[in-house]
Amino acid sequence: MIVLDTNVVSELVKPRVIPEVVMWMRHHAHTDLYLCDVVVMEQSFGAERFWRQTRSDRYLQILSQLLVSFHGRILGFDHPSASEQGACGRSVRCRAAPSPSRTP
Repeated sequence: MIVLDTNVVSELVKPRVIPEVVMWMRHHAHTDLYLCDVVVMEQSFGAERFWRQTRSDRYLQILSQLLVSFHGRILGFDHPSASEQGACGRSVRCRAAPSPSRTP
C-alpha cells in the first residue's frame, strides 16, 4: 500500500508533468496506490477554487474521475491514522512517492 500525497496527485494533472513522477507511477500497480481523505479534501478545495475563479470545471471533472478511479482505495484519516503516519517517518516499512520539484 502506497498513500499518495496531494503534491503527487496534483502533479499528474498539470499540463507539463514532471517525467520522473510519471515514471514512478508506472512502476507501481494501480491497485497498490491509495488516497486519504485529506488528499480528497485538498483536491476538492483546489477544484472548487479554480471553478470560482475561472468558471472552468476542468478540475472538478478530474476530481470526479479521481474518485471513481480510487473507489475502494480512499482511506479515512482520523486522529489514530494521523499519529501512525507521523510515526511512519522513522519506520523502514513505509514507502513514499517522490516529491515533485521543478528546476528553473
